[in-house]
Amino acid sequence: MAEAPVATPEGNQEIEHGAYEILKARLLEQARQLKERTDALNQKRADIFRSEELRIIGNERIRTEHACTPADIVAVQDNLLFGYNVHMTMKTAVPRDVFSLHRFEQREDGFDFPPLPQGDPADFLAQPEFVKVFDDMVRYYKGVRLRMLRYYESILLAEFQTGETRQDRRTLVWLLNREGKLEFKDDKGSINYPPSHSFDWVETTRDDHIQGAHPHVNIANKVFVECVGGDLTVKIEDNTEDGLGVYREEVEHGKQALHDAAILYYDADELILLRILPYREQTWRHLVYNTRDKTVHRIDAIGKSCIMLPNNHGIVFPGGYYLLEGTLRKFDGEFDELVLERPPVVSPNGEDVLYVFRNPESGEMVLLAYNLVGREMSTPIRCHGFSTFDDGKLVVFRSEPNAEAAKVHPMQIWQTPFVSREIYEMAPRSGVYLEKIGNTELVNGVSDCFSICRRIQEQAPSTVTYLDLINQVNRSIDSYHWLDHQEVGNIHEVLLEVRKTAELVLTEFDKVQTLKKQATRAVAEATDQLNALVKKLRPDDWKTLDEYVTALDGLRTQRGHLISLREMRYADQAKLEQLEQTALEKFDTISAATVDYLLTDEAFRPYLEQIEAAAERIDTIEKANEVAPLKEELEHIGKGLELLSEVVGSLKVDDATLRTRILENISEVLSNLNRSRALVEARRRKLGESESVAEFSVGFKLFSQNVSSTLNLADTPEKCDESLSALML
Repeated sequence: MAEAPVATPEGNQEIEHGAYEILKARLLEQARQLKERTDALNQKRADIFRSEELRIIGNERIRTEHACTPADIVAVQDNLLFGYNVHMTMKTAVPRDVFSLHRFEQREDGFDFPPLPQGDPADFLAQPEFVKVFDDMVRYYKGVRLRMLRYYESILLAEFQTGETRQDRRTLVWLLNREGKLEFKDDKGSINYPPSHSFDWVETTRDDHIQGAHPHVNIANKVFVECVGGDLTVKIEDNTEDGLGVYREEVEHGKQALHDAAILYYDADELILLRILPYREQTWRHLVYNTRDKTVHRIDAIGKSCIMLPNNHGIVFPGGYYLLEGTLRKFDGEFDELVLERPPVVSPNGEDVLYVFRNPESGEMVLLAYNLVGREMSTPIRCHGFSTFDDGKLVVFRSEPNAEAAKVHPMQIWQTPFVSREIYEMAPRSGVYLEKIGNTELVNGVSDCFSICRRIQEQAPSTVTYLDLINQVNRSIDSYHWLDHQEVGNIHEVLLEVRKTAELVLTEFDKVQTLKKQATRAVAEATDQLNALVKKLRPDDWKTLDEYVTALDGLRTQRGHLISLREMRYADQAKLEQLEQTALEKFDTISAATVDYLLTDEAFRPYLEQIEAAAERIDTIEKANEVAPLKEELEHIGKGLELLSEVVGSLKVDDATLRTRILENISEVLSNLNRSRALVEARRRKLGESESVAEFSVGFKLFSQNVSSTLNLADTPEKCDESLSALML
């Protein structure tokens, strides 16, 4: 009767408490300790250097005299310049119909944007030179509208659209004079965008092509790319005999040569950025290959704009970022047509970086703030205009598409870490050791320590992961001499323990990988063996009982092998259970067929005929050494019957009468076999006795002759002794 699958104890599952698991648990505990000490250090740092988080602190409205559509805002010293467009029907627009200046004041109950009084010294909109140029512009061009404002490095720019094309634009310019006041200069300015990428793409050439059965393009000897054979493939080995890779996606035209695709790249040390245009396609594809974990991600957004994050953390692009640690985050929403609007803004404490992306046509903007300590990007701030003040406050507004002109315009106020350098340096200092290190240095050290913690806790175990972990710990120890200081929390001590354990884990991990490969290979071989056995199970074609018995014995042996594999560490227990269940089901099927065959008259006839034939040959044997082959033949039959008895004992036979009938038939065959065995043994003894008597007689005669011959030759006592010794040997 078939048995249920054998259950293995909990301790024999894949995760066992071997040396590797113990060391890995120790490493996780050390990561926890490292994080605790780093958290404490980071809190001290934040308290001393006044770290600020990006957060909303208020909402307010700006009111305008006419209903208008907002265009942009910009902070000009302590005031807010609000630019908008008014649809004028009866009169020519004046500066007050396009601009309004407001103070930005914080009160107990919130914030306020009162308009700047006329005649205020800070009002630069009343300067005659500006008014004249503005009047000339609105009179000469019809439908003039404000596009954007920009204030940087003591220069204020206001860009107007004066026609239908991109060339139909005029930019008014104000400069900050020595007295700290803005003076109108002219209308010859221009607003320039920084490069959309912080790097230059490198185009591959024929020199990078490597021919073979599966040719590819060599990218900086780090990764290999091709678009032949119907797909775009990224490989990490310089092997043209194999077309397999770590990443693959289809191309539109399968029949293309290696040189038909345009392939560009940028080598960012541990990241490889790829820009690929397969043959006769219109859309460029953009991939990022991580040399650490050997993964590839498709990120087409880097085609529009891509900036390297500080300290080789990764990259940022419109709508997301990718870290060298392996984190990829893409924010929800539309980010098409966005490009970098201005150089990244770094907070004075070196902890945060602000990236501003803008759609040059629609004016929509996205602000992304990256924190170097947590190595994460804040939720995007979408707006159509923003302004930052020296105290780090950020004012933004957002216009809905096709929104009607209004007199009330909502503004959102944020607190940010992007204060001016002057205000940051004015903060009081206490002279503690952390101030001597400096916040920028602390930020980098804390960031690296947190990164080490995340790598231990989140990364999938691999040889590359542990090697990178060891290297990163070494870099941190070498780069930050102050980690062993008591005020820092002696993080250096924990890092040394992490490095030591990581080295031990790496050694044990290699052993575990070997065991896993052995277990995988053993399970695969067992699967192949069982599949091969199952294919041979065709009871409808079997003619002899041996075929049934051999099949049942094979299934039983295979199941025993599967049970033994359950004890192997890292073996796939679910797969083994599935295989064992298959073996049990097949055993039940063959058992039923065997029972049916055992009840036929032909089942035991071959055994009886073999035994009868062996018995007839007994009397024809004339020599004792001729008995052995016959005895072996009977022993072979006996083993088959013994196996049959064992198998029958495990067969599922519900009818006791049928089981009794089968056992009686086996008993009859065994009785005949035992009788033949007895006859063979008797014949062996009889022939053995006769041959022994004859052998003794011949041997004794030979001995007598030797004695007589020796006596004739022994004529001295010494020769008698020699002859006696020779005869006794």
